[in-house]
Amino acid sequence: MMPNNKYLTNILSSKTEDFEFLRPIKNIPIFNGCVDISEKKEKDKLIDLDFAIGKETGLIQIGTLPNLNEVYESQTTTAPIGKTWIDHHLEFSKLISKYNSKAILEYGGANGYLGSLCLKNNYVDRWKIVEPNPIIDSDKIEVVKDFFQPKKHINKCFDSIVSSHVFEHLQNPYITNKEISEEMPKDSLMFISLPAIWDWVKKFQPNGLNQEHIYLLSEVHFEELSDASGFDLVEKKYFADRHSIFYVFKNRKNNYREPVYKNIYQESLEIYNKYVDHFFTTAESINLKLTNFDLDKYSVYIFGAHVFTQFLVAAGLKEKNFKAVLDNNPSKNGKRLYGTSLITNQPELIAKDEYPVVVVKAGGYTKEICNQLKNLNKKVEIIL
Repeated sequence: MMPNNKYLTNILSSKTEDFEFLRPIKNIPIFNGCVDISEKKEKDKLIDLDFAIGKETGLIQIGTLPNLNEVYESQTTTAPIGKTWIDHHLEFSKLISKYNSKAILEYGGANGYLGSLCLKNNYVDRWKIVEPNPIIDSDKIEVVKDFFQPKKHINKCFDSIVSSHVFEHLQNPYITNKEISEEMPKDSLMFISLPAIWDWVKKFQPNGLNQEHIYLLSEVHFEELSDASGFDLVEKKYFADRHSIFYVFKNRKNNYREPVYKNIYQESLEIYNKYVDHFFTTAESINLKLTNFDLDKYSVYIFGAHVFTQFLVAAGLKEKNFKAVLDNNPSKNGKRLYGTSLITNQPELIAKDEYPVVVVKAGGYTKEICNQLKNLNKKVEIIL
């Protein structure tokens, strides 16, 4: 049995702190993506996310760090999917262009779309990506297939460093930021697009805390961490109703200190408990709503071949009610959502259905997805 309390290293400070374990989120597939249908579900690895809360800071973080090679088994996106993500990269690239950087190192560049935009529009001269699972179709981008390590991958030729929805994946963010400050030139710039995880968790989005986002990062804590690790805030900008926060920092170069965090124990605890409760009540509600449909007549789907669906299945959503899981990513088409028996199809599948029903629990992307489904089939019934 797991102890109620355990001294852990606080992810945001690298100091030892007394943590109290919370209700775990059980039976979550370790990989947030799709696999070939030939791979048996029985071999998929499920884990319990053993989140704990620090008594001195109120930081919620995972107790047992997952294996990075299993979490990031393969690349889950080959391109920005949907209007929100395309707009995100456009806006972020425009922000980068304001500062006249010439040589940029990006860690976790995935498909290289951001770098391609900046190079195409002549915002920069050179772009290099360090990414463990790169899918990059550009001979203008230099690629290193590896997990990012500042001391290994940074050299003096870069005047800026970039990350887009990657910082929150780091298992040692304070140490990583300190090393970036040490290795990058003085007054070099750091551009970060950060998901508004605190807001996402308050809105019960499973892309808040999960097998990849292993700590509840508020923007106040992120800004304190950045300042303490050697960076001055230059500019901050919200994107798309707090979908993301864009930051620009300047490197003070080795001028760091220990971060000091306000204790937000009660607030964090309340948010977490509501977050976990929500998945069980939502799964139960969907199961109940689907009893109103004759499944021999209606074709029932769920949208999102990723963590949104994985969390609901773990909370008790009945897979047998669904014909397929829909997803806009063409690289997932015909594959099985890891940890489930659900086969992925593109949304166009519903176009010829006489009686389609689609469950959409997609957080900030819900409106965009619902509009897409209604354009494909005006008779679609959407369960929100």
